[in-house]
Amino acid sequence: MTKRVLGIALSMFLGFALVLTVTPSDVEATPNIKKAFDAGYVKTSTNAAFKAAAAKAKCNVCHYGKSKKMRNDFGKTISKFTNKKEKDATKLGAALKKAVVEKNADKVTFESLIKAGKLPGKAPATP
Repeated sequence: MTKRVLGIALSMFLGFALVLTVTPSDVEATPNIKKAFDAGYVKTSTNAAFKAAAAKAKCNVCHYGKSKKMRNDFGKTISKFTNKKEKDATKLGAALKKAVVEKNADKVTFESLIKAGKLPGKAPATP
């Protein structure tokens, strides 16, 4: 009987460990920074082409490639003013306002690109 109880306990422990391993941790369907960008720039824009491009790009407004660790120039600029775990919409909006006035490598502000109906981020050139 003791072996049976140990077997059941071990099975329960392994099942619980499996559930913890498979369950995603700290993952959100829509990152907070993207929500703030959409609220502050996409939804307020009158440029239909910009809205369509932002909707199509989704996370690639700030990222490129398959890994979310790969940030384009706009994503790197935003990361100077905030972090991905920030949830306060006011702080995120303030961080975005600081980021959009910065200039990219072409000496153009991200804000001027947005006003021109273009996505602000540009992936680095491949060698």
